[in-house]
Amino acid sequence: MSGDMLFVTTFDSKGRLHILNLSDGKETACIETGSGACSPIADPQKGKIYVCNRFQNTISEVDIASKRVSRTTKVL
Repeated sequence: MSGDMLFVTTFDSKGRLHILNLSDGKETACIETGSGACSPIADPQKGKIYVCNRFQNTISEVDIASKRVSRTTKVL
């Protein structure tokens, strides 16, 4: 994971994580995570982004290399 990416969520019924390339401003991926997606947190050492899905009470772990949700965990 390099410092040339921006991670943004859309807070919607089908929340998404958008990955933007800062060099040219283009979106490189749009990944559906869950309802009310917000607060993306990066773990550069593991190459993961964690997204809170507020209305589903879950956290999605997104693998940056594959640009896919690797798992979703229920939280209280």
